[in-house]
Amino acid sequence: TSFMSTASPTSNQTTEILSINTIQEDTYQTNVQISNLATLAPQNSSAAEAALQLLQKLPHPDTVTYNGVLKAFAKSPSLKGAQKAQDLLEKMEREHYQQKAVKEQNDDFPVSITPNVRTYSTVMDAWSRRSGKVPNAAEHANEILEKLESLYEETGDSNFQPNTISYNTVIAAYAKDGGQANEALALLKKMGPLADVISYNAVLLAFARSGLPD
Repeated sequence: TSFMSTASPTSNQTTEILSINTIQEDTYQTNVQISNLATLAPQNSSAAEAALQLLQKLPHPDTVTYNGVLKAFAKSPSLKGAQKAQDLLEKMEREHYQQKAVKEQNDDFPVSITPNVRTYSTVMDAWSRRSGKVPNAAEHANEILEKLESLYEETGDSNFQPNTISYNTVIAAYAKDGGQANEALALLKKMGPLADVISYNAVLLAFARSGLPD
């Protein structure tokens, strides 16, 4: 009887596979911890900072890691949370472009950090939650939305396509900030079929707070 022989992995290959599995497991476990901290963030002002420390200690963070910490800062009761989320977004973007540069030289290199619509929408939410409390919060949220729109127009990548949540978040920011009704209405018109009942209610609230005629 003849048996088909199968090549066994070499010692180096086995070590590499185990190393990759360990990295992935470490990242996954840290992401779970960060997600739990983000859930606690609204009631615990130190949760977001704890999440950030976990990210900083993690050798191989990924998109989920960053998005989790951004969510924690967005939900944090601290008024500084939005600026910290903005700073972290900019760091994430730098990391992404550095990884892409390495991949251009080595196609096997994984690009594990890639901002997406959830990333940008979370930072919009961070500013929107503080609109009316932090100067120019609504404008900051809208600037991020415009960046997301530009990325989508330039790349055609659906990961950058603004969605209903993206627009509603910025409309809500305008409604909270003294009722910037004209800006809110302009976004509603731009949304087109993406608009939902939340969009219209937020624009109505903006007009109510602005004192302008409907």
